[in-house]
Amino acid sequence: MSGPEQTKEHGAAYPRLPSRVGASGGEIVVIFQKKVISEGADCWANWDEATRTVTVDTRAPLAHQWRVFYHELAHAAMADSGADELFTETMIELLCETFANARMRERFG
Repeated sequence: MSGPEQTKEHGAAYPRLPSRVGASGGEIVVIFQKKVISEGADCWANWDEATRTVTVDTRAPLAHQWRVFYHELAHAAMADSGADELFTETMIELLCETFANARMRERFG
């Protein structure tokens, strides 16, 4: 995706997501597609540790794409650090949501 496309929601501008990001375990490639399926279920985004990819559903508004992108980056950070081995799945999801909400507030207000 290229270009300066932005949308406004609640007064904040949302640029397109990056196609690649750096992380402690190596580069993460961001894939954009119209439908994301993880473990047999539709979802808005997914982190794949084996391929180091985050796949984001393009049907969601940009604000929501950013939020789920940050959530999946939290999964990547936890996997890269080994922290994902220390918590239950419920705790991991809570931490990823917390991280995503904090990043959204930090970046977009």
